[in-house]
Amino acid sequence: MTFGAAGDTTVVRTFPYGVPEGADSLVRLSFGADDTVRHVPGRLLPTDSLPEPCSPVLPADTVSAADIYGPVSFVPVAGAPEPCGIPVTFGVGYQMLTVLLLLLYLLLVFRAGGHAARMMRAVWGRGGEGKHRHDGDMPGAEVQALILSCGLLMCGLAAVKIFELWGEWRWLPSSLWGGGWLAVPAVMLALLAVMGVQSAVLHVVGKLTFSTEFIRMLCAKRLSLFASMTVTGTPAVLLAALSGGVWADVAAGLFVTVTVAHLALYAGRSFLWFIDRKVSILLWILYLCAVEAMPFGIFAVGLSRSWPV
Repeated sequence: MTFGAAGDTTVVRTFPYGVPEGADSLVRLSFGADDTVRHVPGRLLPTDSLPEPCSPVLPADTVSAADIYGPVSFVPVAGAPEPCGIPVTFGVGYQMLTVLLLLLYLLLVFRAGGHAARMMRAVWGRGGEGKHRHDGDMPGAEVQALILSCGLLMCGLAAVKIFELWGEWRWLPSSLWGGGWLAVPAVMLALLAVMGVQSAVLHVVGKLTFSTEFIRMLCAKRLSLFASMTVTGTPAVLLAALSGGVWADVAAGLFVTVTVAHLALYAGRSFLWFIDRKVSILLWILYLCAVEAMPFGIFAVGLSRSWPV
């Protein structure tokens, strides 16, 4: 390499770990005395990529991409997937709850199949109210607990899966302590609280109006509806939870269809039940609004207002 005047050449050898002591190959550059690179005895020659530990590090001026290229340079692409995190339904907790739902469903079908079939006939049977006079008989506490557990777990798994498929978010907020799969038991507890409020209101009204038998029959019809929805909707929820893509959308749509059909059928059957018992239609409308719709409406409004954005 040539430094300074013509003919003034210096041979520089390259060492893998710097220039050893005594091999000061770069004596002086043509930039002046202050810009020379000198050899310090006992230390390696500093390089551009590794500054000396003793040299002060000057603060660097940072500039964002928006200052150079404008604010449009970092606008996220619409529909682009999130850079980190995995969907809740792909987690271990959600999959374990899905397996638990399958076990509960098999237990319901094989251990309480007779009760489930009788309640489904009460919901979908033909021939009027006189054909099913025994429909007001409630099953045992064990069967009721099994139906309630399977149905609540079905609703929790379905709610999380539907919000993941059709909602605005694909990952639950990080504010849920312990993992996003805890949204399933949270939905179950919320539904259990709503159903408890509905049952308490019905029993209080029955005590005040001296119509406990009428309320008992109405609660039996509500349980039959829930059992029928559990038996017919659980396969669709299992298919949606264990699949993805188009099949998950089809299974979720099938579950929504089953749920809407049961609710519409219950509205019609309860109307006929009120008419058969010679109860005013205004009381039936009041029952649907105050007992069936209002608790779920309050829960939905509270959830939408407190949900972290």
